Amino acid sequence: MLEKGVVDVRDTELQPLPSSPLKGSNSPVSEGPLSRDEMERRALLASETRFRRLFEAARDGILLLDADTGEITDVNPFLEELLGYSREQFLHQKLWEIGLFEDVETCRRTFARLQQDWYVRYENLPLRHKLGGRVEVEFVSNIYEVNGQKVIQCNIRDITERKRAASALQESEERFRLTFDQAAVGIAHVLPDGQLLRINQKFCDIVGYSREELLAGKFQDITYPGDLEADLAHVHRMLAGEIQSYLMEKRYVRKDGSLVWINLTDALVRTSSGDPTYFISVVQDITERKQLEEQLLQAQKMEAIGRLAGGVAHDFNNLLTVIVGYCEILLKRLEDQDPIREQINEIKTAGGKAVTLTAQLLAFSRRQIVKPEVVDLNMVVADIEHLLHRLIGEDVRLITTVETGLWLVKVDRGHFGQVIMNLLVNARDAMPQGGTITLQAANVSLDDEYAPSHVGVQPGCYVMLSVSDTGCGMDAQTKARMFEPFFTTKEQGKGTGLGLSTVYGIVKQHNGYIVVDSTQGEGCTVKIYLPRVEGAVTACAEPAAEVKRTRGTETVLLVEDDDQLRHLTSQILRGQGYTVLEANSGPEALLISERHPGPVQLMLTDIVMPGMNGYVLAERLRLSRSDTVIQFMSGYQGDLCRHQGPMPLDSSIMIKPFTPGRLLEKIRGVLDAGVKASNVDTMSASQGF
Repeated sequence: MLEKGVVDVRDTELQPLPSSPLKGSNSPVSEGPLSRDEMERRALLASETRFRRLFEAARDGILLLDADTGEITDVNPFLEELLGYSREQFLHQKLWEIGLFEDVETCRRTFARLQQDWYVRYENLPLRHKLGGRVEVEFVSNIYEVNGQKVIQCNIRDITERKRAASALQESEERFRLTFDQAAVGIAHVLPDGQLLRINQKFCDIVGYSREELLAGKFQDITYPGDLEADLAHVHRMLAGEIQSYLMEKRYVRKDGSLVWINLTDALVRTSSGDPTYFISVVQDITERKQLEEQLLQAQKMEAIGRLAGGVAHDFNNLLTVIVGYCEILLKRLEDQDPIREQINEIKTAGGKAVTLTAQLLAFSRRQIVKPEVVDLNMVVADIEHLLHRLIGEDVRLITTVETGLWLVKVDRGHFGQVIMNLLVNARDAMPQGGTITLQAANVSLDDEYAPSHVGVQPGCYVMLSVSDTGCGMDAQTKARMFEPFFTTKEQGKGTGLGLSTVYGIVKQHNGYIVVDSTQGEGCTVKIYLPRVEGAVTACAEPAAEVKRTRGTETVLLVEDDDQLRHLTSQILRGQGYTVLEANSGPEALLISERHPGPVQLMLTDIVMPGMNGYVLAERLRLSRSDTVIQFMSGYQGDLCRHQGPMPLDSSIMIKPFTPGRLLEKIRGVLDAGVKASNVDTMSASQGF
């Protein structure tokens, strides 16, 4: 509002103020000194001009009010543009008459406050646009006097864009917060010294601490000591600018003391000037993956050890057959009182113990012959329960829990009896002061959630056989090696380290799974899962008829690549009247057969031989000698024999090592029967030794 007597220059062209002519100019006009009033008038005019220019050019709306009446005395162009009213529509209107506020009463209350306070500020005041829209503004008012008249100046700033930007920022921050807090991976902001600055809920879940507990410490506090040096080395390299980020696998120590494997990705955030501010750490729990990797590596290691053990056992069985065979021959030639007889018996006894070891190695390597039958495990347990009590002793309590309606499984009865006994002996040895063993059989279903966390396990229906003890338990290192052959924690001379290896091999050979749960000082539980089968329980087979004679006059084609074993076998057969044709390979055997003019009643051949295996040899021989009975022998059992190809139906397998007596009984039996049906002949470690 202009003072009285001041010229309003709004509608006049602004001209420069007149100035005095330059000294020494030739201007005809010469103006005398200005009066004081003229100088004040010109200064006031210049001030008004400057104010008007600022007023007109301001990018905030400016509204001038008469403080006494509320009449609008002036507005600037920006306010006209902001609210849609022309200057003429504003002027001489009362503030509450123009409709800028939602209602008249609100406007009057607002004006009353403007009259009372010399400074008023509204951060977010809604005003109405002429067209009916709503404009969000920041409203600031001052009250001052001009020539004794109170004037209220209102500065009105459009904050629509600011509000929109603030809303967008808030929405962005909310999205970030939700993404941060609900992320499926752990996220943490970490200061350069390791102080945790911000963490999400998943990070808390991974390490088992609350948010408050973590924010009070540093990442060094939860890092496994063995991983801290490598972690800090990466941090120092990032702070030095050598690398921008890094990825590593490390371990955290959870609040309960357990370890969790994590995949850590770290990136460093810097200021515009390059100063480090904080790290962004993304943490993914890979404990389950690491466990699966360990299970896979363990399975691969056990498979490799099994192949090695099977190969060693095969060669060893050949040697044992020779050793024990010659012992038998010598013992038959010696008188009962001969002093050498005792030493030979000792050799034979030692050979018998070695046979037991090789049998266990073959069980572990899954290369033993199995005779699977459909059985109820309750019956298997019942058949040997009286032996179990003798095995564990009086100071150990045995609790047997069997489920009625137990599903059927297909296993070798004898082998699974051995599994149960080995597990109980191992449990007993873990309780030197006595305790309790629980033997349980139950039906279980392994679902899609359980199977992926155990290498090789397929979802389905299983019969579970578990043995639990209250003994000393195992640490992680012992548990990882418990099924390895010859590994034992017992004192020297107290165990061979093959009991649990045998269990492992038998279970795997029956397509089953083993799961071990043990903590040091808290006992151990071994669970075996066998696939459910349909059908009826297999009836027990009748015992084989005893062979009364062992001598013969038939011709036997003997094929064996081990020279010592071939010579021994030939000696035994010739000693009982047989004619023996010896060959050290398949091709040589075919050549001998072709040149032999007479009949060959039986071919006794090894299965695994270089160049041509026994199965191929049998097929080739049948082309020229269809009536020859085939008798296989092998130190490789189970899977490896099957890998050599399909066994001819009218043949059988004799498993090494064998005694001279057992060899003669078998040869005589198959010759007398003509062997037109497949069967497998194997011998326990105690037979004949």
